[in-house]
Amino acid sequence: MGIVSLEFYPNKKDVDATNDIKAAIDQVYPTLPSDVRVPSLKKVDISNMAIYTFSVAAHYPPAVIYDKVKTLENKIKSIPGVGEVTVIGKPTKEIKINFDADKISALDLDISMIVAMLK
Repeated sequence: MGIVSLEFYPNKKDVDATNDIKAAIDQVYPTLPSDVRVPSLKKVDISNMAIYTFSVAAHYPPAVIYDKVKTLENKIKSIPGVGEVTVIGKPTKEIKINFDADKISALDLDISMIVAMLK
């Protein structure tokens, strides 16, 4: 996940800033990996709202911490006046495979064949 924050000079019109950002996103988005979601654009006017950020850390597996934070998110959302709550850091499951090039070569295999078999 990536977050990009932008700050414009006060004389920049909102509509111009929005259009400039959307144009930049539209230009770059086709070059991103195919599984990237369309970026969302949101204006935050700190003069109209309070923004609080905090982190949670513990000596537990990331999935356990994330589940607890999601519970906390639901509790915070129930507080009157809370407009939005965003949780960042959802753990992802990964499998890492290391290939031994010498063994692959000795077996007269091609890496693309192995990748195809794994799919």
